[in-house]
Amino acid sequence: MLLKLSVVLLFFVAISVEAKDHHKNSTKWKQHKQKYKVSFLHDAREQKAFQNFLNTDELIQKHNSNPKHLAKLSLNDFSHMSQSEINSQLKGFNVNAQYLKRGVGSQLGWSSFNGASLKIPIFSYIPTPGYTAPASVDWTQRGFNTPVRNQNPCGNCWAFASTAALEASLSINLKTNVTLSPQQLTDCAIGAYGNNGCNGGFSIPAYNYVAQNGIISDSYYPYKGVQGTCSYSGLSDKTHGNLYSVSQMYMSQQGNDQALMELLDKYGPVTIGFDASSPIFNSYAGGIFASPKSSSYPMCTTTIDHAMLLVGYGTDAATNEPFWLIKNQWGTSWGINGYMKVSRAVKNNCGISQWGVLPVGTTGAINPTTVAPITTSTKASSMICDGKVRANPGCQTAYKCDSSTLFKYTAPTGYLINDAIPAYVLASQFKCPK
Repeated sequence: MLLKLSVVLLFFVAISVEAKDHHKNSTKWKQHKQKYKVSFLHDAREQKAFQNFLNTDELIQKHNSNPKHLAKLSLNDFSHMSQSEINSQLKGFNVNAQYLKRGVGSQLGWSSFNGASLKIPIFSYIPTPGYTAPASVDWTQRGFNTPVRNQNPCGNCWAFASTAALEASLSINLKTNVTLSPQQLTDCAIGAYGNNGCNGGFSIPAYNYVAQNGIISDSYYPYKGVQGTCSYSGLSDKTHGNLYSVSQMYMSQQGNDQALMELLDKYGPVTIGFDASSPIFNSYAGGIFASPKSSSYPMCTTTIDHAMLLVGYGTDAATNEPFWLIKNQWGTSWGINGYMKVSRAVKNNCGISQWGVLPVGTTGAINPTTVAPITTSTKASSMICDGKVRANPGCQTAYKCDSSTLFKYTAPTGYLINDAIPAYVLASQFKCPK
């Protein structure tokens, strides 16, 4: 009799605990929907979102209970979304396989990218001999940084990261802040320009598009969150306000953290690729992500699926962990008000130095058919010969203007010995003497 009574009591206790848990979860879910203004047209859809929310909440509680995890997690705007929804609506890094297969540290000789012909040069940036990087860099504290934005629900991280880098560069060059239009890039820098709107893209073809067509402010071409028909009519349209452009690009030597640090310090925020495939990334709220000191390490690989903006680096005072400071475009409910710290203790952590690209020569209204001059090196250590940079005095001639004229020319800054120089750079930048 006592045994039966005990079983009955245990049953009711279990029912009571389950009821309390259900009430607690239901309350959390209601608060989440109210806070982030989440609603659903169908009960079945809400039930799936509720289950995603419960799974995310369980992951967060388990992760945060381990003191060896340096990254902290919390619920945010996307906690009710599945991993596949996050991948399609919040990411969008897309580079053709032929470029992904390039070895770490390889040099550039591209005349096209993602099927689009490059109209402006892209230089491989390597560390300067003797350069010493400062202990920390933070462009958010230097004043050259625009507010965190939210790309949801479109897989156009590339457009937001590109406009953020352009905004920072314009802020540095023009000493004024301007918010550019990622919607223009999403609608217009596609197809023959090498990107795919809400289905992914990258900064190199985006900057190439801007060099040819210019980009306008967000106030004239506001964000809609979906890919639409390009409604930008070009330079002939005088109703779109100021027009901005770019004349060249630097790409940090692939896999080289020192090159990325120097590029960031000398020129400003850099567009990067990043492996954001871990569910921990989705709920990141602070601390150091992907630290080798964490028991959850590794959290990522070098297989890139997301584009963001690198704005700084430093060393965390509490943990003495060196970190990168990155600006995401998932709104301010994610991360540290939209930013994250990623460990620098691991080389090329999460692929961060694999695809660092910086727009150079940003300016106001410019004729996109005119390529701005490349700054040439004052050193006589290298010359151009037969379309490649050669060590001096290995080659005393530079560019063949016609069948009888040969002359020497200092190599453009950014090109390295034996780098191939695209024909359009030679043709547009190096003119024969009269």
